[in-house]
Amino acid sequence: MPRPLPEHAVATLLKQCFKHPSCQRIQQRSANTTLLSHRTVNTFSLSRQRRKDVAKATSTNSIGRTISTDAKSEDGPQKIAILGGGISGIAAAHYISRDLPNAEVTIYEGSDRLGGWMKSQRVDVGDKTVLFEQGPRSLRPNPPAGLVTLDIINNLGLESNLLVTSKDSVAAQSRFVYYPDHLVRMPGPGQDLYTMLWTLMSEPIFKGLFKSGAFEISRPRRPSSLQDESIGSFLKRRLGSSNIGDNIVSAVFHGIYAGDIHRLSMKSLMSKLWEWEGEHGNLSEGAVAAMQPPQAHKIGEIATRHHKDTRLRKEMEQRLKGSDLAERVHDASVYTLKSGLEGLLDAMVTKLVVNGKITLKTKAPVTNLELASLSSEKPIRAQITVFSNSNTINYDHVISTISAVQLSSITSNKLPTLKDIRSVTVMVVNLFFADQHLLREPGFGYLIPQSISYDQNPECALGVVFDTYSCFGQDTATGTKITVMIGGHWWDGFRDDEYPTESEGENMARAILKRHLQIDAAPEKVLVGLQKDCIPQYEVGHEARIKQANADLLYHFKGKVSVAGSSYHGVGVNDCVRSAYEAVRTLKEQSPGP
Repeated sequence: MPRPLPEHAVATLLKQCFKHPSCQRIQQRSANTTLLSHRTVNTFSLSRQRRKDVAKATSTNSIGRTISTDAKSEDGPQKIAILGGGISGIAAAHYISRDLPNAEVTIYEGSDRLGGWMKSQRVDVGDKTVLFEQGPRSLRPNPPAGLVTLDIINNLGLESNLLVTSKDSVAAQSRFVYYPDHLVRMPGPGQDLYTMLWTLMSEPIFKGLFKSGAFEISRPRRPSSLQDESIGSFLKRRLGSSNIGDNIVSAVFHGIYAGDIHRLSMKSLMSKLWEWEGEHGNLSEGAVAAMQPPQAHKIGEIATRHHKDTRLRKEMEQRLKGSDLAERVHDASVYTLKSGLEGLLDAMVTKLVVNGKITLKTKAPVTNLELASLSSEKPIRAQITVFSNSNTINYDHVISTISAVQLSSITSNKLPTLKDIRSVTVMVVNLFFADQHLLREPGFGYLIPQSISYDQNPECALGVVFDTYSCFGQDTATGTKITVMIGGHWWDGFRDDEYPTESEGENMARAILKRHLQIDAAPEKVLVGLQKDCIPQYEVGHEARIKQANADLLYHFKGKVSVAGSSYHGVGVNDCVRSAYEAVRTLKEQSPGP
């Protein structure tokens, strides 16, 4: 369910609170320095040799994006294997075909279809149709990652297929959280100041917001030994209460990660707020500083990330120069395709199929990956051996876009930290109703926080999308289209036989709609899908795991294996496409030329 970055939502609330008179008065008082208890995260130790390997990489800690100079081949990487045929793998192949046209590429996909979690299905309703999305349903054009996806759309000539939802649409301006027993519209664009303040002061979901914000500045900075902590722990420590985290932020993370904020990493997923505290000692001063023009004295990882984002943005703006595509989505909240988001992947695959240097293999799971024997005379000729369906083939380079757990399992435990990047399972239920007027509150949809009572959410739902408003223009049938998402971290530890059946999933979704939205009508069409292990969880210590895995990759595979995809630096489509682009760009930079 595409939404603004979670840290953006929290930052906005903090800025609103900072401007409140009571907050400004308290900020003038001296700060208490009571030391709060904390939990430290053990970082992974590196051997001396592996530290040398890490030194060859840049300081970005972007796993697999950096290739050791030892990995250069005299003739460049001529044969490249891509593991995984989802959006990351197909996007990587797209950029290789464009930027390394002489390379021979083989894509290995273990299942019987390409596309990964992008699944768009058109369903007949009489003599008309509706489009159901079982995976992601819309994209944001936000730079820099959003521009990479737009670059591909521009390359493929799909502009006429775009459906744009503007920032002033009802879907963009009306987003809800269900708490404790009704929909609460989140303050934001399209509302006057009085309405927003009244909502903040009167709705129970915001209880304690101003008080928490007012006293936040007086709370001590985190100890230097604290390397990471959960989002829930951070917010409670900084705000003095778990209300905002449990009632609001947990709902946002249900919509993006289907995860538990008491396990998810603050440092990895809300890095801006983490850096505010580290640099300013509190979030209040960080929020004020963020209102000022960017400063040039940023150092370390902050500066590196800013440099990478700036470089990527400039590259993409240059690529899109002369196209009116960027202008068309300039005022967009989100956009999608008339054919659904899987149409983007289908268009890339169609173009790859006619390329004689690209081979696509389905039902071809890779079972082992190892460094081929190194020649002592020419170590730069090292290759990677790929084992699949009893075949053994050597490649100059491998880009893995399969899950971190899968990559760990096929590398003989050479990348042990990757197996700890687990994923959650989500059931997606699409429903179409003949009645056009079922939704009393038009908008994008609503999310469900961890804090609501069991009797309000016994089905363990995560959120509900009002597709009728958020993806308008995909259907020829007239009616109301809704998607219900269930499970996620609530189903941690489930065995395969414990997940709901399709029939049970439909009944659960209908029960949710009846209880929350008073919709008791029978749907015309229903599509139920169980997306097993679909969303990686960036839990506490994620960045340390990535650093260690990066070192292990360099040590064991000599820079011949890089990674992209949702397990590492973002689970959204734009994140995956960006990671694929950067993996190929790095590969191209290491190549001596055509």
